[in-house]
Amino acid sequence: MNTPARLLLLASIFTAVPETAAAPNTILSSLYHPTAPPVAPGTDFVRCAFEAGWGSKYMGEGIDLWESPLYYANTRLLLGDAMLSSWYGVATDNSKGELKFRFDYSHDFGRLNVAPWYEQSFVFPGNRGIPRPGLKLTWNFTDHFYAGSDCYWQHNEGVFRGYYAAFAGYLQPIGEHWEYELTTRYGYNGGYVRSAARGSNAQDFNNRIRWRAARGLVIEVFANYSLALSSLRHARLGDDFYYGIALRFEF
Repeated sequence: MNTPARLLLLASIFTAVPETAAAPNTILSSLYHPTAPPVAPGTDFVRCAFEAGWGSKYMGEGIDLWESPLYYANTRLLLGDAMLSSWYGVATDNSKGELKFRFDYSHDFGRLNVAPWYEQSFVFPGNRGIPRPGLKLTWNFTDHFYAGSDCYWQHNEGVFRGYYAAFAGYLQPIGEHWEYELTTRYGYNGGYVRSAARGSNAQDFNNRIRWRAARGLVIEVFANYSLALSSLRHARLGDDFYYGIALRFEF
């Protein structure tokens, strides 16, 4: 699997989760890191990673979900083309938390990477988790440029509600230890975001710099902007700038 495909294996722009008691119309999402890399490419069949980080906002589908910074931790186990992961995030004021379990399978067919995935999330305080399946398709034009789609649904109150995204990105290694990645992502709300009408939802712009400081150690900083489109503008939501830092150990 080539580098851009592995960088797109994780779950951003990530989650089907229950509605919170404080905000009954808000659906949280794991798409805090839309293209977060799982583990650096390698030849080992079994690889692992642990990541801990801080973010200024918890964003999902163009919405500042918690109105608070957050701390989070993420563990990933890669077995060939399959990945098992868990993610836990908590607001810095301890008012909200979320736990997610996810399975991804990613396989290359020439330049096309096909990655079906399934996720289950639990919100605190909240009620039961909501299942969320998805399918990400990525076409790698070169070793640096890629584009694709990410479609996912959640089953809530007996109905599947979808969110449909298209993305494009550029990945540039800088020297031996640095990487820069720029991505943009358009999202269409098909009922997934219940606090906004169906239609064009958000356009996200993501900037990331990664430093492989030592063997198995990666430090990443990011600065992103989410532009509200017609659905969120009518709901007077969106238009958020957010940033953060993460420390990852790979082994």
